[in-house]
Amino acid sequence: KMAETKTKMTWLEEVMLWLEFTWGRTRVRLGDYVAEYGCSKKVLKKAIRYRLRMELDCRQRWPLYASYAEDAKFRNPDWNRHFDTTNGHRVVMH
Repeated sequence: KMAETKTKMTWLEEVMLWLEFTWGRTRVRLGDYVAEYGCSKKVLKKAIRYRLRMELDCRQRWPLYASYAEDAKFRNPDWNRHFDTTNGHRVVMH
């Protein structure tokens, strides 16, 4: 599904547009993207909305929290010296 496109743009163009729109700070108006990609505003909006929707869908499917057993299994063993592993303490990153 990640390799699908919803516009006449290539997959790479859609992904680059989405990344520039989400994280970039060089283009602040939709007209700037029109000049760069040579597409209409309608096509660009459709591509951006499609990629943003896919991002939100992926976030909703991903578990918000891992169980302690999963956390202990996958974390770096260096963290064990900082926390009491017998009581189930774990690192909480914000």
